[in-house]
Amino acid sequence: MYKKYESLLEKIIQAEIEKGEIAGAVIGLVKSGRFIYQGCFGYADVEEKKPMESATLIRLYSMTKPVTATLAMIFLERGMFDIYEPVSKYLPEYKEMKVLENGVEVPAEREILIKDLLNMTSGLVYPDDDSAGEKMGILFDRIQEGIRQGRQIAGRELIRLAARVPLAHQPGEYWRYGIGCDVMGMVLEEIGGKKLSELFAEELLDPLEMGDTGFYVSKEKQKNFSALYSYVENNGLQVERDRHLCLTDALKPPLFESAGAGLVSSLEDYGKFGAMLSQGGIWKGRRFFSERMVAYLQKNQLKERHFLGKDAEKILLPGYGYANFMRVCMEEAQSGIAGASGEIGWDGWTGNHFAVNMRREEAVIFMMQRCGYSNPFLIRKIRNISNMIFENK
Repeated sequence: MYKKYESLLEKIIQAEIEKGEIAGAVIGLVKSGRFIYQGCFGYADVEEKKPMESATLIRLYSMTKPVTATLAMIFLERGMFDIYEPVSKYLPEYKEMKVLENGVEVPAEREILIKDLLNMTSGLVYPDDDSAGEKMGILFDRIQEGIRQGRQIAGRELIRLAARVPLAHQPGEYWRYGIGCDVMGMVLEEIGGKKLSELFAEELLDPLEMGDTGFYVSKEKQKNFSALYSYVENNGLQVERDRHLCLTDALKPPLFESAGAGLVSSLEDYGKFGAMLSQGGIWKGRRFFSERMVAYLQKNQLKERHFLGKDAEKILLPGYGYANFMRVCMEEAQSGIAGASGEIGWDGWTGNHFAVNMRREEAVIFMMQRCGYSNPFLIRKIRNISNMIFENK
């Protein structure tokens, strides 16, 4: 019976490729710690006719955030920080922030807390089309131009400069998607006393045997690296040479190790991370965090007023709240995805999608490489068909 549903899943993904919407994609379904299905479609590189494979290396973009969240939860359980501590305890430049209100910069009413970073309620923004976002965009454009000319910027310096950009709202007031995860990455470096890449490797990547995951692709592995595409009206998919969010081409170690968007991984590797999360923090007998943290991760941290922010309705899927850099399913009936109750996860700017259901020990990993791609209709179809494969495998 499950073969029927696998065929349906393959049909809708292949249809996106045939329409020219995407170059290729991979999908993996993990149940009880192992893959029960892997599908590879289209090309990692159209020009070279290089097929997508489970070992193809893919830029995660914001699917990096669940990895950062997991490291943060590990440190939280060890008592290495408290979520109600001000960010300025670790990054002093965040002590006296300004807020942009009606075009005027005013002092923040309180400091940004670590909890605000984790829940995206800090007021820190990404480059965007409102006043605060435009100011952040000016900073990012200047840094990105330097990267194009061969001048990289260290993460600590980028975060220091970002502290000079006014917040979009008072800390804790609304949910607003932004660079809070990258700021959290610098907090974790201060707490752990090491670079983020070293902390990731020691606490997660090495124990999970994720040898193909990191902030850059080594020379010997670059043959497995997917091309990055943009969709150009009337011309279809074109290779994208530029980068986004102050990232580099990931062909050598970057100075800025972006906790919010910087990792490269593969379906095989990220499936191990998904397996660990879906089994409540356990992989191959090793426990990464406690059962109590499992329960904590499945709790929405937003209040109704937070959803009045600029991004909440646009970015958060119907029926979902948010906590610890991940969406949290609150209302399964609104989500349009059967069996979504208790689910956590997050997506990536190039169309990547990640969902974990700890209650059912299931994880879905869908990965592709088209800049700015978002198709919730496709994702819901994929998720509902995936549920039938989980049920019938």
